[in-house]
Amino acid sequence: MEKPERTPKTIGEALDLTDNIQRRVFKDWRDKVGEVQNVVRGLQENAKNRGDAAEESRMEMNWRKLLEIYPGLDEATRSWTKTKEELEARKAYTDLQNKIIEGWPRSAVSDRLLYLGSGFIGGGGIAYAVLGPEAKVVYVVFWVVGIVALLWSLWGLAKYDRERGAYFSELLNRVR
Repeated sequence: MEKPERTPKTIGEALDLTDNIQRRVFKDWRDKVGEVQNVVRGLQENAKNRGDAAEESRMEMNWRKLLEIYPGLDEATRSWTKTKEELEARKAYTDLQNKIIEGWPRSAVSDRLLYLGSGFIGGGGIAYAVLGPEAKVVYVVFWVVGIVALLWSLWGLAKYDRERGAYFSELLNRVR
């Protein structure tokens, strides 16, 4: 009775399943070539004992061909394992970078100024709607304060992004 195939739920599970299958297939091929090599060597010895030089020569040629294949499969098995380890190391490095980026402190003042500036601009609009055109000083003050807060917030956020970009660029250069 065959085992039902496991259906991967994520990309990581699919890669792990593929890796396990691929490594097992390479190893199986390598081992089967090794088994056939032993059988051919045995047939060559039998031909030698019987004095059949043509058969012995043919088995020697087959054995040499298998000898050429075996190291290639062995190298493929090792390369696949090395590639998997390298991918795991790169994934760990990427996870570390993402944690550092997530841990970078937010620019709280600039974030709050963005909301505050928007609120003042909206407040100026409400003041204009409620008080009418006669209260120009009130809504103009709201709008000026709102625009200044927004501009200051945008300047702070731009500075924040520049500093963050410079930090990670320098960090990347140190790691390479």
